[in-house]
Amino acid sequence: HEPNMVNVEDMLYKKVDLSKLDTRTITPNGAQFRNDKQGFLPELMETLYKERVIYQKKLKQAKSLHQETGDKRILKDISTNYNIQMARKIALNSAYGAIGNQYFRYYDVRQAEGITKAGQLTIRWIENDVNDFLNKTLHTKDISYVVASDTDSIYIRLGEFVNKVFKDKSDNKKIVKVLEKFCDEKLQPFIDSSFKNLADYVNAFQQKMFMKREVIANKGIWTSKKRYILNVLNDEGLTL
Repeated sequence: HEPNMVNVEDMLYKKVDLSKLDTRTITPNGAQFRNDKQGFLPELMETLYKERVIYQKKLKQAKSLHQETGDKRILKDISTNYNIQMARKIALNSAYGAIGNQYFRYYDVRQAEGITKAGQLTIRWIENDVNDFLNKTLHTKDISYVVASDTDSIYIRLGEFVNKVFKDKSDNKKIVKVLEKFCDEKLQPFIDSSFKNLADYVNAFQQKMFMKREVIANKGIWTSKKRYILNVLNDEGLTL
């Protein structure tokens, strides 16, 4: 008897029904989740996130008002709003730890790994896209404008942009205003569209990835991951 022969051509051109994937999102570790209905844990996370955004906005408003008036009574509002939004942040972060804890009722290592892998994919995705965008915008080639990244943030150097726009770099306030405009009108829309593409790519339940410009600094020193200092000139629109 001759052994069964596998026809490679038949395997390569075999039709596969992928219609079931239309109602699923796939994380980088291969875990699959329904995207036609939101689970209770994601719903809880969304509620906590929305609450945090509310207090982050209140915190920003209080900081701005304190900068304008110098009223020390506002410091209490700043402290209160900071603590509440930070409590929400800790609760959100602890959900991942709970899912990865074998004693948690809803423990599933596939979910925990899916969260970390999805986070890594997201950061690498936006890092690559931002580098490509800035190279095209500034007419450069293969320059890494993203100098560092974290679990939910990237750090971009725009020295080439400043050099193209300014001959005299002595006026930091003027430079910051131009950088703010560039970030708001050019970089931010691109980042939004990039994350929309990522959501489409993984067939996400919702597009929930957003990045907003946080600080503008003229100097930075990194000693290791999460260990750095920045000479901040503008913090979320507030001039320091």
